[in-house]
Amino acid sequence: MDEDRTAVRLRGFAGVAGAVVVALAVLALAGWWLHSAVLMGWGRSGVAMNPATSLALVLAGAALLAVRREPAGPRARGAAETLAVLVVLLGLIRILGYSLGVDVGPDAWAAGARAAGPGGMVNRMAPNTAIALAALGTSVALLDGRWARTQQAAALFTMLVAITALAGYAYRGNALYGVRGFIPMALNTAVALLLLGAAVLAARPGRGVTRLLVSPEAGSAVARRVLPWAIAVPMFVGWLMPRGLRSGWFDISLGTALIVTLTVVALVSVIWWAARVVDQMSSERRRFFDLSRDLLVVAGFDGKFLDVNPAWERALGWTREELTSRPFSEFVHPDDLTATSQEYAAANQGRDVTRFVNRYRTRAGEYRWLEWSASVAVADRAQYAVARDVTELREIERELHERVAQLHETNQELEAFSYSVSHDLRAPLRHMTGFADLLVARCGEQLGDEGRRWLAIIQDATRRMGALIDDLLNFSRIGRSALTMKEVDLTTVVSEAWSNVRPEANGREVRFDLEPLPAVSGDPALLRVVFDNLLHNALKYTGGRSAAHIEVRGCRQNDDVVITVTDNGVGFDMRHAHKLFGVFQRLHGSDQFEGNGIGLATVRRVVARHGGRVWAEAEPDRGATFHLALKPAAGATSA
Repeated sequence: MDEDRTAVRLRGFAGVAGAVVVALAVLALAGWWLHSAVLMGWGRSGVAMNPATSLALVLAGAALLAVRREPAGPRARGAAETLAVLVVLLGLIRILGYSLGVDVGPDAWAAGARAAGPGGMVNRMAPNTAIALAALGTSVALLDGRWARTQQAAALFTMLVAITALAGYAYRGNALYGVRGFIPMALNTAVALLLLGAAVLAARPGRGVTRLLVSPEAGSAVARRVLPWAIAVPMFVGWLMPRGLRSGWFDISLGTALIVTLTVVALVSVIWWAARVVDQMSSERRRFFDLSRDLLVVAGFDGKFLDVNPAWERALGWTREELTSRPFSEFVHPDDLTATSQEYAAANQGRDVTRFVNRYRTRAGEYRWLEWSASVAVADRAQYAVARDVTELREIERELHERVAQLHETNQELEAFSYSVSHDLRAPLRHMTGFADLLVARCGEQLGDEGRRWLAIIQDATRRMGALIDDLLNFSRIGRSALTMKEVDLTTVVSEAWSNVRPEANGREVRFDLEPLPAVSGDPALLRVVFDNLLHNALKYTGGRSAAHIEVRGCRQNDDVVITVTDNGVGFDMRHAHKLFGVFQRLHGSDQFEGNGIGLATVRRVVARHGGRVWAEAEPDRGATFHLALKPAAGATSA
């Protein structure tokens, strides 16, 4: 959060500084056109901002304003680079002119004949100004380029030239702001160059030297506090010495002693304050380090722990001194030592560690499972890691795997048992059916009405038992068969299912509405079984309606395709909905509707194997609605 606030402030400073410099340069240009010495320059030196310099500063300030926001758009970046190149050219033309003794006249371009001062002398751009402008233009042009170091160095060089000139004005050192034989750099020019150099650095706070000011680390916090004093104290001392000598406050000997004393006191105070800040921040971080329930460690590249937090002693029983005085490999389980060494060696090459698991020995001789994450600082030759004790979790996972394996085995045994029983029951049923048919054929007239009724009951029971066995076999087969997943056109599947069950209407009036359905990912044969059962149920439970209505529609909902099958049949009481999809569960008696309670259980099993879900809504005597949520076909998009 502090980093974000500081970065925002620095970018804001860049925008304000750019605008201020543009305003200063425009005022100077206006001063040349209006012959106003006040607008052209400040101070007692009477040196005016050169007109070409004013133009270059306007261009540089405008370029910076165009790209002060990060990231800058392509148009803004292109415009800024063009303006920055013009600034570089203005500086290089003046430098080249001085080197070759040729005046190509850039100063007259900006103000014409008005660039001539008293006596006809032309106000030419100072050599140090030309050099600083070339560096400033380079820095702006490379602001978002690859050469970050060159860009930063150019900005810092511009600031150095400006600070040197300002120091010359402050302490009356003419050689600092001018070159012998040339018009010196103006005071307002030095201020503008310093502002723009600092603004270029501030515009990208995440790069180079500016990054040190915005980082949340302790060194950055110290830099933010110490830098203002590092600038203010030397400036004050530098001002005090000549001022005291001119005013007669002290002679040279006493003045030197006072300056040395003040400098020592100031430096010691700043160093003490910086040390206190670093100590406070280190103490705060150490508190988090010590309070963590996870096992935190700093490891060196020599195979030893450099520092561990108290959680290690709570988890393993070893003290900090014991853990840091021996190679950590001595605590690793022998079976995990090779993998641990390989992971450690790879981390030393700069690769971060995520979710690596090994076992560490406790003081009691037991082993605890630790899950590691680590980040490597190659420059510091250290690994910063956090380990979490996952022993209980591993035990739970082991028990869970065992339970799942047991359930899978039990389920397979039950399916095999169901399959075997179903097959074994077929033989006696065939005998019962066959002998009952023979009895009817040969002795039917001798049995009488009561005997024939009993025999019909036996035949009906064996028929229903056979149908139940077939359904059980199909149910078991569905649970064991492999899925063949592909894109499925549900509209075609439902149409085929309806064609299959429609003859069961026996001439009844049934209106069937089918909307176009989204494609899904699934096994076509098993999905056909689903809709065979659902449409069979819908047709069966609308049997008492003079005008039956069955509707199938579908839509995309979030990440699922939801298919709805609605009928206007007898419905059911939602209080019993939890029984609906169970094996052999029926909500209506067999005297009302035939069936064995396996159809909807089959629907649920198939849908579950597809990773979907099924549910129902109904009211007694007002019909029922069944919903299926399936996965859409690959590449399908939401409507």
